[in-house]
Amino acid sequence: MSLPPARPPMRMARVIWLLPLAAGVAGAQIPVREAVPCAGQIINAIEIDTRPPFQGSETGVIARTGRVARKMHETTKPEVVRRYIALHIGEGCDELRRAESERILRAQPFISEATVASVSDGQGGVIVVVTTIDEISLIIGGSVSASSPFIRSAKFGNRNLFGRGLHAALRWEDGREFRDSYSVRVTDYQFFGRPYQLSIEAGRQQLGKEWLVDASHPFLTDLQRFAWRVGAGEVDTYTRFRRPDADQVHIAVDREYAELGGVARLGPVGRFLLAGGSLTKERVMPGDAPVRIVDGELVADTSTALIGRYTEQRQARINALLGARVINFMEVVGFDALDARQDVRKGLQLGFLLGRGFEFLDSKSDQDFFASASAYAGVGSPSVFGALELNVEGRRKGDEDNWNSVLSSGRFALFARPFSRHTATTSLEWTGGWRSRVPYQLTFASREGGLRGFRNSQTGGARRVVLRAEDKYVWGRFRKYATIGIAGFADAGKIWAGDSPFGVDTPVRYSAGVGLLVASPPRSRRLARLDLAYPINPDGKRRPELRLTVRDFGRTFWKEPNDLHRARERSRPASVFNWP
Repeated sequence: MSLPPARPPMRMARVIWLLPLAAGVAGAQIPVREAVPCAGQIINAIEIDTRPPFQGSETGVIARTGRVARKMHETTKPEVVRRYIALHIGEGCDELRRAESERILRAQPFISEATVASVSDGQGGVIVVVTTIDEISLIIGGSVSASSPFIRSAKFGNRNLFGRGLHAALRWEDGREFRDSYSVRVTDYQFFGRPYQLSIEAGRQQLGKEWLVDASHPFLTDLQRFAWRVGAGEVDTYTRFRRPDADQVHIAVDREYAELGGVARLGPVGRFLLAGGSLTKERVMPGDAPVRIVDGELVADTSTALIGRYTEQRQARINALLGARVINFMEVVGFDALDARQDVRKGLQLGFLLGRGFEFLDSKSDQDFFASASAYAGVGSPSVFGALELNVEGRRKGDEDNWNSVLSSGRFALFARPFSRHTATTSLEWTGGWRSRVPYQLTFASREGGLRGFRNSQTGGARRVVLRAEDKYVWGRFRKYATIGIAGFADAGKIWAGDSPFGVDTPVRYSAGVGLLVASPPRSRRLARLDLAYPINPDGKRRPELRLTVRDFGRTFWKEPNDLHRARERSRPASVFNWP
């Protein structure tokens, strides 16, 4: 990692202890070792111990399964871990760099737990001891049905191929009325042996296609000076609109986009500015009229709401990027996951993008103005913590007074841990848009942003607010294979029609349910949730919904739902600070 020299040693009044990481599926335990403060001593050695998620010598069917899984797992190579360490042999041991190294390692999707500690070498110097435990790398998934075709989809891959931080996955889905869909994703988290990322995605959809090539040096830590990105892609798909008491309709949307840009840090670690720029180019080609799916065929729809509503757009812009940050990281346990350690941001950060379209970049480009802003604030302690994140963007043509394509989303969340096993979470989420030039519709049926239990809802609109409340209890460990928890939850939401085609103003809708939560290995942020949700006042039939979700909880505070994200400009950062 390209990082600046270590800062002058920090005086530490406390003694740092290397915590045990009981994070192996069959007892991968990191021994407790007393550490010394990282306070300027010369680093004489760096020891790296990488461990698989499965260890142990128990007997039985489950233990044998764990041993088979361990044989299929390639443990992360020490050199991969070493490239994320901001400490170097022969330099002074700096506490900030030690803590940042530990945080960066925990942020990697193929690492479950990490500890970086300094241990006395008995000669006045220190040995930096780095211990990591991998996430389960094997990807096996799919979906089945009680009716033919019985197998609806399948996914296979590896999140840490050859132990080198390489993600590779293949996915297939039965096309039913249309052709089968296929997709492949390959992401190298250490391209060219550096903390650069290269991602290649391509796929054939049931209707359309998509591809993406993206190379970047992400802004991983406040220690680094620069971040950059270059990428291009195309998405040819259909946007769906739900209608009460009528069949769904679709409209084609073809997008091409490209971006080249970078940012630089100005100022000291923890209190600094980011400044930079980018060149972006995008073309959006919506369909002229809606279609319906009838007996496996696309049939023109007679409704007029979508006919001629969306027109072709071309933008080629020069953008200025600016950010301000006053942040420090606080370690907490079990906010979004079960018993995983998380690094939450305390403080304030603001990010801005200002762009202008120019004809010399593209003779057919709109000469418009584009603005995007993101804000984050977090305050609290490991027992009570509140955070807010907001993203908004919009554009204005030079000869127009009104802004259009104004899109906004955000989340406010309050976490309370009155007891070590209990976490109560209240979350308010909003998404919405005004005068969008790209087709979109927000619904209660959305898996990411809707209401649990409303999978069959047929109402949608331009703006949506959802309030979620959950009480999560960590039941305990299943031997040494996993952490198990249970949760009770309730959702409430409302949709406003706005200017969305077929939009409906809904009353406040409610749902409630219970969930079974499993983290394997223990302390993993990758959490499997099996939720049983019941719609209390649905817009259709009242049927319970069983939903399985597996994803990395706790790595990001807010992930914008796809039903709004698809309407945003592709060639722009969601936030300067997690850019690209």
